[in-house]
Amino acid sequence: MTAALKILFATPECAPVVKTGGLGDVSAALPFALRELGLDARVLLPGYPSVLAAAADAPEAGTLEVLGFSIRLLDARLPSGVPLLVADCPKLYARGGGPYQADDGDDWDDNAVRFGVFSKLAAVLGSSTSPLDWRPDVVHCNDWPTALAPVYMLRRRSPCCRAPSPRGRERAWAPRASPRSPPRESRDRLPSRTARPRPRRAVPRRSPPSCRRRARRARGACRCSPSCRRGRRPAPGSASGRGGG
Repeated sequence: MTAALKILFATPECAPVVKTGGLGDVSAALPFALRELGLDARVLLPGYPSVLAAAADAPEAGTLEVLGFSIRLLDARLPSGVPLLVADCPKLYARGGGPYQADDGDDWDDNAVRFGVFSKLAAVLGSSTSPLDWRPDVVHCNDWPTALAPVYMLRRRSPCCRAPSPRGRERAWAPRASPRSPPRESRDRLPSRTARPRPRRAVPRRSPPSCRRRARRARGACRCSPSCRRGRRPAPGSASGRGGG
């Protein structure tokens, strides 16, 4: 019997403990549905005050330092029964207001640092340096607060740094060079080819209308106006020019 696929669902919000929009509902419903299918899905949340209040009696699962910030991991559960990992870091998440904004509605000035650390934490938990015995096979990232997690995992060469392609097949985040093209270093050393100019087709130049009119007038075929027709000379060899009577 194969072991169940382990999924770390990293999200900045999850209903009902913290929610600002539809992401909170998805973060609550999708891990629950995955566990109903037999997968081992667990949610990773920042330690906001509302999250810490819901996980008041949760035991400590481990501690680690991420980008200079000490983080304590709490092993809790959502009201639906889905396992919940809480990133307790008071310097970053123990604040009033919402997950992204202060009480006055303005964004926190250090949001890049707050969720950069959260993304780094998700990447560490998905790598071999995780302090937990439970190691995920897939790190599921949600929205911009977790967008840097795949980048950190790629730098660490994490085995679970893969993502589904639009056609349903897995593709690695690591960039792959095309087999037909040489590596970038080799392409930089290749001599530059001299571009050959394409031969241009000779386009006959048309004379301006005045020149064409003079040419027709000279050969007795001017049609520009009746006045020109009166004053034109008959062409040589014509009936009017033979002098017959």
